[in-house]
Amino acid sequence: MDKNTFKQEIKDYTARGGKFAFVFGDIRLPVIYHEALNMLAVKMPAHEVFVPVDYSRDLGDNLDVLMNKLLEKYPQLTD
Repeated sequence: MDKNTFKQEIKDYTARGGKFAFVFGDIRLPVIYHEALNMLAVKMPAHEVFVPVDYSRDLGDNLDVLMNKLLEKYPQLTD
């Protein structure tokens, strides 16, 4: 996989009506792809939680890495 394939995965996902967000009950946290920085991020009240995109992995795997970091910093989301 490379950057173009990753970007195509995002296009395909959103074209099918997919929204980039993590949902915890009533809480919806949009996921942002910062292409110029090669980062995936979630904007939180205090600061952004972000991870570098690993273009050797697919979109789902990169989102898993971001989710794990988010839950590490905000374990109360799983309550």
